[in-house]
Amino acid sequence: MSICRKCGQGFEVSENIRSFLVEKKIFLPTLCTYCREQRRISFRNEKHFYRNKCNLCWKPIITIYSPDTSYKPLCGECWWGDKWDGTKIGRDFDFGRPFFEQFSELMKEANLLYLFGTRNINSEYVNQETDDKNCYYNAGGHFNEDCFYNTYAIWCKDTVDGYWVIKSEVCYECIQCERCFNLNFCQDCEGCNDCDFCKECISCRNCFGCYGLRHKENFIFNKQISKEEYENFIKENRKSYILDHEKQSQIQDHFAKFPQPFAHHKRCENSSGDYLINCKNTANSFLSEETWDCENLFIGIQVKNAYDISSYGWGEILYEVASSIEDYDCQFCSSTVNLKFCQYCYQCQNSQNLFGCAGAKNLKYCILNKQYSKEEYEVMKARIVEHMKKTGEYGEFFPIKISPFKYTDTVADEYFLKLS
Repeated sequence: MSICRKCGQGFEVSENIRSFLVEKKIFLPTLCTYCREQRRISFRNEKHFYRNKCNLCWKPIITIYSPDTSYKPLCGECWWGDKWDGTKIGRDFDFGRPFFEQFSELMKEANLLYLFGTRNINSEYVNQETDDKNCYYNAGGHFNEDCFYNTYAIWCKDTVDGYWVIKSEVCYECIQCERCFNLNFCQDCEGCNDCDFCKECISCRNCFGCYGLRHKENFIFNKQISKEEYENFIKENRKSYILDHEKQSQIQDHFAKFPQPFAHHKRCENSSGDYLINCKNTANSFLSEETWDCENLFIGIQVKNAYDISSYGWGEILYEVASSIEDYDCQFCSSTVNLKFCQYCYQCQNSQNLFGCAGAKNLKYCILNKQYSKEEYEVMKARIVEHMKKTGEYGEFFPIKISPFKYTDTVADEYFLKLS
């Protein structure tokens, strides 16, 4: 049993995590699972935007970086262009100072993408998103088209105001729904069409205010009626239920009459947590799909051999990584895309063998954004790791105090009561 140095609570480190850290020669965590999660997502600003200027072309932009701070955002055209080189701000490591202090200074000199994302088309104001088309104000999702105001929508079309909606179309105000079409105000539904105010339903059609149904059609409040009766009810009552909060409360009272699931697991093996789909050997994880051999995964899709992960997709061999995608064998990174063999990186893309880099793209063998040969990199990295072990930094994610965002702008403020 270890004692969290932040909240003072006792916590256990599983054998799987211990084995992973021993293999990677990383110290055991000094914070409990949830304090580690709070620290990671204090580097995730999803929807607090500011008016600022591109640090290169100086045109006005909307960005997650406040003009009151020292951080330097670039517009998408400039960041992806070839008019700057991330190694120009590279610096030598000072073995007389802590690593995090030097990294914080580097972050303030780095060129940072104004809103974090990649491969988006006609989707100027989406953040933490990739592969969107014609989308606006989405956060945390991927592969969406004509979608607006969603959080964690993936492979969706014409969907608005959703949370964790996957492979669905024409849905509004839905939560944790998958493979659905034309749903409104539904939660925990799968494979349903043309339903309103339903919960825990699977493969249902033309249902209203129903709970826990399977393969049903033309039901209102869990009662079978004719097709004509259903159409008349919808025509006469649907609008009033949308506008009247008291009627919506009646629907919730109806749901409460039924047994509630202890957790939402679908096609899972040897897994624990909630809202897990197609997972195997995934422990203490939440809102995750198609994950294998993972633990402490908070929102993830298609992840393997990963521990202590927040808001992540499509990666393998990871530890303490947040708000990133498509990484391989990376630790202590945030807001990264397509990195390999990297540690302690922020806002880096399409690179490999980086240590302590920020605002980098298409680079190899860099430390604090300074270019090294492969041999020099390996020697210097080993020296810095030993230095960080002496200062108690190696094995720890970036401290909250060096986040580029105000704590109240981050997702941490939404999930945790206070900064302590």
